[in-house]
Amino acid sequence: MKPKLRKAVYSIIIFAALLSAATIYLNQANKPDQYDAEVKKLFEEVKTDVNKLRNLTTTEPIVLKIVDKHFFERKTEEETDALKAAREALYKALLLAPQDFSIRSYEREKAGLVLAASSAYTLYIVKDYLNPSSEDSKRLLAHEYVHILQYGRVKQPQLISFDSQLAWSAFVEGEADLVADLYTSNKTGRISLTQPQFAQPGSWSNTLLIDRLTYFPYIFGERFAYALYLAGGWAGLDQAHLNPPSSTAEIMNPQLYLSGYKPIYPQNPAPPTSGWSIYYPDVLGAYFFNLFLTRTIGSADAPKIASYWSGDNSTLYLAEKDHLLYWQINFSNAEQAEMVDQMLTESLLKESSTKDGEILHIDGLYVTVLHQGSKLLIVSASSLNLAEEALGDLFAEGFI
Repeated sequence: MKPKLRKAVYSIIIFAALLSAATIYLNQANKPDQYDAEVKKLFEEVKTDVNKLRNLTTTEPIVLKIVDKHFFERKTEEETDALKAAREALYKALLLAPQDFSIRSYEREKAGLVLAASSAYTLYIVKDYLNPSSEDSKRLLAHEYVHILQYGRVKQPQLISFDSQLAWSAFVEGEADLVADLYTSNKTGRISLTQPQFAQPGSWSNTLLIDRLTYFPYIFGERFAYALYLAGGWAGLDQAHLNPPSSTAEIMNPQLYLSGYKPIYPQNPAPPTSGWSIYYPDVLGAYFFNLFLTRTIGSADAPKIASYWSGDNSTLYLAEKDHLLYWQINFSNAEQAEMVDQMLTESLLKESSTKDGEILHIDGLYVTVLHQGSKLLIVSASSLNLAEEALGDLFAEGFI
């Protein structure tokens, strides 16, 4: 069974067939009570089977709520999150999204595609999309029920970086997909998952790279979970709840996790100017680096070069409409850092409208790529003056 984007994001993207089946079913079901009763009956069947398969259960009562397709859109509109606004600024600073990109609008659009979701011991079913007489619905309910089982077992770890959050999400989504697939394949356990490959797109959409970030847990998670299952059975996944993966590098290469791999995180230089209203330190991770490489040098070389990643540290400084970003990436040796510096600089130079020394002007941003020993440093600034100050400071501090 090869993972494709349609299957990998099963619980997020609306399949046309499922939507069509649900529409037909709802037209036939005249009474809402009838639909609710059939969904609840199906869920109890799935719950019993999944408990036996995963050898887990919950004693907490589960609340089943039937909602419409706009429910999650409304929830998204109610949320305010300063961190998400910073992520939007980060995506733009690294050329992964256009300058008119809105993370709020993006998440609202994706929220309208949700088929089902769980929160603690509550399971939400979107009635517009789920047909309880469809076999697809069993997999969906099994996936969401696993999330409820996960919630009741071990508290989510304190995750402080983008990379570790994405890795944790991939693990829990991967476990849920694995159980759901074992359940719907008659519990044989015979699953073969291969590394997904992305071709260079013929044309770039405004959100293609952000989509790949969004769908990372569903594309790579099940393959990671299956590797743990093969290595240690369900006990291997139980152990991962206690000792979760800390990086997307481990998700993409499960052997790193199984061997006890841990990244090394460099320390970023301080900004040359003061007066920044806020700053966000973060670890972006190997997969984020992969996407940045895909954006700049192309998808053919990106996976191999991203595999050289051994840790990173980004710091984003914000003040009104200004930004200054330092993103420092560790490699295994100086030769790798120098090679990536050259490749990135050559590729970005082709996009730049002007070049001022080491500073490239691209789409209203001022970008510089530097290296020192086995470390690569990417600097992005909102003005030429900020970029020049940052470079001067780095020279003075001996980074270059």
